Amino acid sequence: MTNPAGAVTRLMTVYVPSAGSAEATRFYTDCIGLPLKFADGERWVQFGTGNANFALAGASEYPAGAQGAVAVFEVDDMAAFRARCAAANVTEMGLRDMGDHGQVLTLKDPDGNIVQFFSKS
Repeated sequence: MTNPAGAVTRLMTVYVPSAGSAEATRFYTDCIGLPLKFADGERWVQFGTGNANFALAGASEYPAGAQGAVAVFEVDDMAAFRARCAAANVTEMGLRDMGDHGQVLTLKDPDGNIVQFFSKS
């Protein structure tokens, strides 16, 4: 069976809200042992976990209405993925264009959980 256009290609990131403290970063690097991959001040701190990422998200990066962890799946074609979601009557909460970094689409699942989908283009 071949994947449809706009297929999910991998679990990219799971993140939790954070006040962006240096103590939180040290907890995940020193105590937990996760390698630091990227930090954007208090906005976003990303750690490696093998084939996916774990991150601390500051208030400006955490979607409104989200509670707890947010899973981010990578998709190969955002336009095709959005069309498939629209055909299934899924309501979008927002699309964030991050320029050269890509796009992030935020959806709410039937249980009210926030789920995001990232595309590099």
